[in-house]
Amino acid sequence: RRHLWKMQSKPRDLQRWRCEVEVMPADGECEMQDLFDALKCSPIPNAKWIGFRREEIFYGLCKLVAICFIDNTHDESNPADTSAVEIMLEQVRGMFKVQSVRLLSQTSSQGHDPFTVCQGIFHDDARVRETNFQSGITLAHVRHLIDHGYTVIDQFTTQETVEHIASLTRTSLETRESRNNDEKDKAGEDGISWITPEPRNARKDVTTWLHEGHPIVSLVA
Repeated sequence: RRHLWKMQSKPRDLQRWRCEVEVMPADGECEMQDLFDALKCSPIPNAKWIGFRREEIFYGLCKLVAICFIDNTHDESNPADTSAVEIMLEQVRGMFKVQSVRLLSQTSSQGHDPFTVCQGIFHDDARVRETNFQSGITLAHVRHLIDHGYTVIDQFTTQETVEHIASLTRTSLETRESRNNDEKDKAGEDGISWITPEPRNARKDVTTWLHEGHPIVSLVA
């Protein structure tokens, strides 16, 4: 008989990190988008740059806060095995347009997309089945919402109400755009507060929390 023997080495631990990195530009003329593009093009191993936001320091001078995912394979049996996060920081420090670099946060990430994470919140089917739904909403609607991120409810409201909501939303957003930047996130005369999600280079939409007493909720109720 022939036997196949396979040498098994000590497995290396694979850890995915989500890092926020503060990058100070070398001068005030540097554009944040150009600096972020340089990060994305840099040959930093295991790093995937996914977005950034600009934060003002003083007198118009800004810094870049970049977000990246890093797959770090670290061999604990080898003390000289430098982590991928440390390698990333060192290589960013050596870039031409960079004055200084600081790691703001480093959190463990399983690499799941946001929708998969949200699905995990509603994994308790028993709790879903025991919920008393509003008239016209069934368990099938809820399951479709959890599985696909949306659901369609026929005859939920009238066409007239839909047109009224659309008109109110359009007017509210037009009024918001006419206000100063520091006033845009405050409630307008219509009572609607619009929220601007971050980072703005990845999100161009605005949102609002629907709650009892909200003008839009009052139209549907």
